[in-house]
Amino acid sequence: MALPLTRKAASLLCLLSSILVLVLVAYLSYDAINPFANTFGWLKSSQQPPSKYTPSANGTTLIVSAFFPLSHSKHSMGAYKSWLTNFLEPLQTPIYMFTTPELAPILQALRGPNPYPLTINTTFSSPFDIPPLDGLQQKYEEMWAWDREHDRHGPELYAVWNGKPYFLAEGLDNAVREHGTQYEYAFWLDAGSFRERHTYVHWPDRARVRDVLESIKGVQAPGTKEEEELLFIPMWWTPDTKFRNWTEDMGPVDTEFSEGSFFGGTPASVTWWRNIYYTYHDKYLSNGIFVGKDQTLINALLLLFPRRFGTVWVHDVHPSPSSTNEMDLDGGRCGNTWYYFEWWLASREERDAMRRSWDSSAAMQRWWWKTLWFVLGRTEVLNERGLNFKERGCRLTDGLLVEDVLRREDVFGPEWRAPTRTAT
Repeated sequence: MALPLTRKAASLLCLLSSILVLVLVAYLSYDAINPFANTFGWLKSSQQPPSKYTPSANGTTLIVSAFFPLSHSKHSMGAYKSWLTNFLEPLQTPIYMFTTPELAPILQALRGPNPYPLTINTTFSSPFDIPPLDGLQQKYEEMWAWDREHDRHGPELYAVWNGKPYFLAEGLDNAVREHGTQYEYAFWLDAGSFRERHTYVHWPDRARVRDVLESIKGVQAPGTKEEEELLFIPMWWTPDTKFRNWTEDMGPVDTEFSEGSFFGGTPASVTWWRNIYYTYHDKYLSNGIFVGKDQTLINALLLLFPRRFGTVWVHDVHPSPSSTNEMDLDGGRCGNTWYYFEWWLASREERDAMRRSWDSSAAMQRWWWKTLWFVLGRTEVLNERGLNFKERGCRLTDGLLVEDVLRREDVFGPEWRAPTRTAT
């Protein structure tokens, strides 16, 4: 027998009220455990003023980046503002940025009262103005037609990508001269790399960087020149086995191998990288070969000089015995895994804080969905595996030498050797 309309309405109102209460409780609970929440910040004591800049803390590591507006961008300025804030505001590390005169005050404002220097260089109005790309705009326009992803990319983006090695080396040289500091390490970082709020402050941690690079150098033959020029660059996946017989004259390697969002090392490695990158960029371009996407050119250089590159791989299927129980092979809860290197290069304390943030977020998601299904009477869903939300935390993988990765049995095999190269 159908319920009277008033009783139906009352039941519906009760259900909606219950859901509203659950939503409010969930929100307040998340606000309480979320280390980034500031909804009720007015109830908390004011933050301590930033400490005075002391170079000994993290001042011998330099981050170099650039931000140039594109006529056609995949992301809005609002998104970039959020990402740039996550980058510039919290990191207590010296930063050197290239941009246009119009954007300089915006970037400086986003840095806020941070005690560490942000040096802004407005020499170039476009990446096409830098020496390695000067006079190549017309050629890049022609090259656009060769791009298999023509609809997604364009000449301006090619220039931004291919300007990175120059910007890193130039920024380092300028910073040494302007700051009077001999930097131990310098790294390029894409300006939009911090997509989410985070717990990193002294990033990348100098001690962590040193330990990582030393551990990777330890697998090289001692006393080799490559040991002085090891460049660190993260990887996304191993190259397809079809590239086992790739040779230099075949041009850039079009596969999802390297990540060009972050790279660097000692000043010697930065100088070598700039020189070797543009040597092959110019060589391939002069032969009518597409070089618009930096990732594919980087991939070629990883195959040509595998002993000169250290890397990290969040999806490594060969974890060390000490870490096999810490998470599943897909990385566990590590946020956006393309940017795993951010967590990986942080200090232990900052990694632990970020892991707690990811864990609390996952716990809240799990609680919310289970509560929702319970309210809806779908209790059978509560035991489904899909509600586990990766119950293992983020794993700290090992640093790797690219040559060792490529010579794995399931990649190119132990007998593989780097192809003959015409430049050093």
